[in-house]
Amino acid sequence: MPGSTRTSVGLQWFKDTQYQTDARGYSLPPGAQTPNGAQLQLSSETTNENATYGAFLEEVLGWSEKRFLTLGVRTDQNSAFGSNAGNAVYPRAAISWSLLDEDWFPKFDWMSDLRLRGAYGQAGQFPTVTTAPLQFLSAFSVPIGGAETAALRLQSQGNADLKPEVTAEIELGADVAFWNNRLGIELTYFNKESRDALCRVVRVEGHPDGEPLDEHHRLGVGVQPAVQGHLGHRHLERALVGELRDEAPALLGAGGSGPGDGAQPREGPAVGAGR
Repeated sequence: MPGSTRTSVGLQWFKDTQYQTDARGYSLPPGAQTPNGAQLQLSSETTNENATYGAFLEEVLGWSEKRFLTLGVRTDQNSAFGSNAGNAVYPRAAISWSLLDEDWFPKFDWMSDLRLRGAYGQAGQFPTVTTAPLQFLSAFSVPIGGAETAALRLQSQGNADLKPEVTAEIELGADVAFWNNRLGIELTYFNKESRDALCRVVRVEGHPDGEPLDEHHRLGVGVQPAVQGHLGHRHLERALVGELRDEAPALLGAGGSGPGDGAQPREGPAVGAGR
């Protein structure tokens, strides 16, 4: 049986950096135009760095130009992952079968293609707060003996186990073409679900242990039909796409911000702990 194979290998590295310096002055005297002349001077500095490297491997196997199998895997590492979290691994697989090319399948003059397909894959969402896995202190002042004294307090407990939010999706579908591919109909069933949701939480005093958050979130289950057509020799394409979807309401957006002010009052770890 004649067959074909194709192997793809790739590497990726990218880095996002943001540096910000802010200087402010209050109670400026007449004629002053810079913060240096203000009675109250404030300054701050912000550094945000995020780096990611990844690698992928994909193998496509074909049999008689009728049946195809795709296997692949990708691994990523991000600077926002916790120290206890290893590389993220995302597998994928897809199959495609052209039934009309099989000798045993009945042939029709008005049908030009009939294909069954299925796929499974995973993808990840990195934490957007690069300091979320870190435990760090912040400086502040407290009145002691009538004088302001410098002190340190715990700003973030951190989360050494912080991992990416992973979304897995299953797709099953069929593609049918008629009259030399002038008319095509696609029907796709999909089921998408995420786990290890990234969210910003606030610790409630008196509940140091807290209650675990639901780590699974169904993004949607449904059927997506599509119709495409070509008229004459001109490449006129009109697609009518609709969805019949059973979708759970999104409580938290990807990256960790929810409705309102971006923080949810939940029992659990401190702000920035990530889960």
